[in-house]
Order: sequence, then structure tokens, then C-alpha cells
Amino acid sequence: MAKAIINNSPEAFSIGINNVVWIAFDNFGHSSSVSQKINYGEGVGIVEAQRGTLTHHYWTDDKGIVTKANIIVGTTNNNAAICMSLKKAAQGLIKKDVKVDDGILNMIEMAFRAYDPCFSCATHHLPGEMPLDVKIIDPEGKIIQQIKRDR
Repeated sequence: MAKAIINNSPEAFSIGINNVVWIAFDNFGHSSSVSQKINYGEGVGIVEAQRGTLTHHYWTDDKGIVTKANIIVGTTNNNAAICMSLKKAAQGLIKKDVKVDDGILNMIEMAFRAYDPCFSCATHHLPGEMPLDVKIIDPEGKIIQQIKRDR
């Protein structure tokens, strides 16, 4: 396992081809290096971030100006798990003869926010103020109650 990895990358690359040297050092004082050619065209970067895998994919013109970008944040990769957690939270909190109110909606919302604390800022809402639409469905698939919060 590498103890440290360094490179000679500048803050900004000049137009054209740039070479970057990466050097890895282990705990025993050994090192290994590799040269990387940075060029215009297309590039992908993938890193494990706090909320999941972060993927950046960029295309540039012959002057190195970004012409297209595709960014997939960790939360996107967690979408299926978020949906399953919301379903489980709703199923655990919404019971027959229990009034579904803002308190219940706030607890369901907590399952959503557990995946990414930035949801509050990203949606410009504080906890309890995020728009929600909860449909309570009976075993036959019929909507028996719908609670909407449009704040």
C-alpha cells in the first residue's frame, strides 16, 4: 500500500500536451513513478467520495476548452438504496388507524437525508420543509390516502 502519492501537476495546464509525473512511496522508502500525458480530447476521473463513487467525464476541443461534461455524483449511485429505505421507513411508520401528519413525513424524510446531508442545501430547504408526496396504497394497489407537502 502506498504511503504517499505525489505529482508535479500545475494548478492549470497550458494548451497542448502536458506531462505529469506521479510518484508513489511505500512505508519502506521505496518509490515508483509513472509519466502521464495530459492532452485535449476526452477524459474520465473516478474517485471514492464520502457519499459514494464520484465520476467526472469531460470532452474538450483542440484548445482544451470543455465542450461537454457528465458528472455522476455518489448520490446517483445510491438512488435504488434511497428508494428502498424510503419504502421501508414508510412501511414501518404508516400503520392502519395511524394519522399520517408532518411528524410522520419528517421521519420518512430522515431516511432520505441519511444518504446525503447535503440534500438540505441542495434543495434549499431545511429538514421538514422539503416537498413530499406520499401515497398510501392498500394491498390491491388502490390509493387510500395521499399526503402532499408543497413547501
